[in-house]
Amino acid sequence: MKHKLFPLFLPFLLVPVFLYAQDFSHPGQFVLKGKVKHYKDKVYEFGMSTFFGSFGDTIRIKADGSFEQTVPVQQRQHIYLYLDDDRPWFTVADKDTIYLQWDQKEEVSSLTIRAQNEGRTKEITQQLQLHKVLSEPFSNLNQQLSTEMKDLTAEEKFKKINLLFNSQAKSIFEVTDTFSQFSTRQISALYFEYSNLLFMQRLLPKFGLSFIADSVGNYTQKHSTIQTTHYKTLNENWFWNVPEYRTFIYNYLRMARPFNATISASIQTAPNTKSNYTMDYYHLAEANIPFTAMKDWFITNSIMSGFEYYEFNDVKKVYDAFMNTCNTPFLKDTLQQYYTTIAHLKPGSPAPDFTLTDATGKNISLKDYKGKVVYIDFWGVGCGPCIYDIQNHVPQLHKDFEHKEVVFLNICVDETEVKWKDALKKYHLEGVNLVAEGWTAHPVCKAYNVNGIPHYVLIDKTGKLSNNNAPRPSDASLKGAIENLLK
Repeated sequence: MKHKLFPLFLPFLLVPVFLYAQDFSHPGQFVLKGKVKHYKDKVYEFGMSTFFGSFGDTIRIKADGSFEQTVPVQQRQHIYLYLDDDRPWFTVADKDTIYLQWDQKEEVSSLTIRAQNEGRTKEITQQLQLHKVLSEPFSNLNQQLSTEMKDLTAEEKFKKINLLFNSQAKSIFEVTDTFSQFSTRQISALYFEYSNLLFMQRLLPKFGLSFIADSVGNYTQKHSTIQTTHYKTLNENWFWNVPEYRTFIYNYLRMARPFNATISASIQTAPNTKSNYTMDYYHLAEANIPFTAMKDWFITNSIMSGFEYYEFNDVKKVYDAFMNTCNTPFLKDTLQQYYTTIAHLKPGSPAPDFTLTDATGKNISLKDYKGKVVYIDFWGVGCGPCIYDIQNHVPQLHKDFEHKEVVFLNICVDETEVKWKDALKKYHLEGVNLVAEGWTAHPVCKAYNVNGIPHYVLIDKTGKLSNNNAPRPSDASLKGAIENLLK
């Protein structure tokens, strides 16, 4: 049986929204207050989206389990609660007051949430309902597309994605007030979450999300979002209010790469030199995003991310250029403050010292290896790319520099000591094995700006940084980089 399909958009490229003025100049705040029973710790960790990714924060818990804390927020963001093995979420905005109660012995089932008025309480309640319906199926499909479904044809993958999208869209229509502003945001969020999945599966632009009439009934005939939602649309309203949209456009513009190359009149590069990806992103934004705040946000994000993944001096060139062109004071200040926290990672700077425990319980310090080239591998037991290189490329790398003045420090960041030691036995990882429990909260991860793994660092014989974003073991350039430091 054939289903009737109809697209979710009109072919608009730019949809500016002038309903109300929004910008970065007025940061807001909301209040989290309530009580948790049978809670033994002094702080409770939660997650929150921002314009620069998701970050963790904490609430201070009093002896009687009560808490009240003011939290900064920029526009509308998601907040994630870590309860049992679940991560229920809802949105927060300026001037919200959120009342939470739960019992630590029965976290999810005992959770109650209300806001400062009936309307906001209803929205949050609906979001929590939708979380129960939407999150697990999407997560399962995302995982299956990389495992048992990886050999399906592109068309078969799209059909599975589009069918689940329709099923979840129907759930939104049934749970929410179908034609409300809240419903519009939820449908937009779902659309961009699934568009991002299509993009990461390399199914765009050949395939685009469509509603199946038999699946969603007549909801779509009246819903205004259906007339305007399209992944190529630049929409300021979505930018301010839909975090999933920001995630999508940040990925799409960087990876779809509408231009094959960019050449700057002010910053020339010699022929055959390696690419400066952050510079490419800078020019892509300048050419493709007409809205000042959105453009400056994209470039700010690209620079901050660049300092985490690319060579420091390459990104610094873009940072210097953008400081002269950024027209959004908040973003300029944010980037300048960020740079002060990572400036110590410039090549030639002393590598931050640390002391960690090895697999025998012995304390090992970086300074112990002064006089030798040090290659640090920040890895994780649950990190697929980390394990792939450990199994397929690390053994040869160690063999290439056997009996030479090179030390391989492997720092596990994502597991407890017991699981880390089990992984060492399983993967036969040689070198100096250290553990830094606590992940991004650990001082060594903060010192080296490690927010994603795998992450590699090269340090010269004098103890100075050569590259805080060094090539990975599978990169052919790594061997030459180490050999140059041995000269």
